[in-house]
Amino acid sequence: SRACRRFNYAGPEEINTCLLDFLKDKNIQPFFNPAFKVINEKEVVDEQGNLCRIDRLIFAAGKIMVVDYKTGQEYKEEHEQQVQEYMRLIKKIYPRDIIEGWLIYIDTKQARQAVLAPQRGRDSVGGSK
Repeated sequence: SRACRRFNYAGPEEINTCLLDFLKDKNIQPFFNPAFKVINEKEVVDEQGNLCRIDRLIFAAGKIMVVDYKTGQEYKEEHEQQVQEYMRLIKKIYPRDIIEGWLIYIDTKQARQAVLAPQRGRDSVGGSK
């Protein structure tokens, strides 16, 4: 199938095995706690009118986790920048909540936290200095 070629898997069985192993991994399980409210594929519009699609928003006890999945890739700075932008957008919608950003690498079963650095001319919650 087209998806198998796109993600470089031998076939649907390999995709299924990879995803099941991923979901069972102790580093990944906290992102799939059934007690949390979750929104997948959340669309948000930025200040310039660009549509951003966040892979997963997790609402957990006073914090919101912004999750972006990556396949077959190692960490790249632009991955973190993408999550940071999503975090800034979510902070504007939920200014009282703690916002965490996470890059989840499916193939390597790694979860890497993204840190939201203050923007120039703004403080850490998006207000002007």
